[in-house]
Amino acid sequence: MYLGTMTVAQITALAGKYLVKLQRKGIKAKKSEAPIIPTAADALAHALHLCSKVGSAVNNSADFDGGSGMNPEKAQRILGFVQGVLWMTGQRTLSQLQEDERISV
Repeated sequence: MYLGTMTVAQITALAGKYLVKLQRKGIKAKKSEAPIIPTAADALAHALHLCSKVGSAVNNSADFDGGSGMNPEKAQRILGFVQGVLWMTGQRTLSQLQEDERISV
């Protein structure tokens, strides 16, 4: 999904929304070291890991996986990946993802 231009507050809110949804399903965050074709559980665990990193990295300019911080454009690309995982694993429909992009803060 194309996220368009989002503010830091919108990026943080959307990452937080997905983080809560995945945690409520009992998913545990884990950086993936899965093979080329991960299981749905591995993909969701990695998506949760990414959501937990995005908000803090964008808000605090904290390091992200050893880098020098995360700019909003990178955060949006990561959220796009997370949305793809959510869609492919049946957690969100395309309509729901499109509505998610209209998040207001």
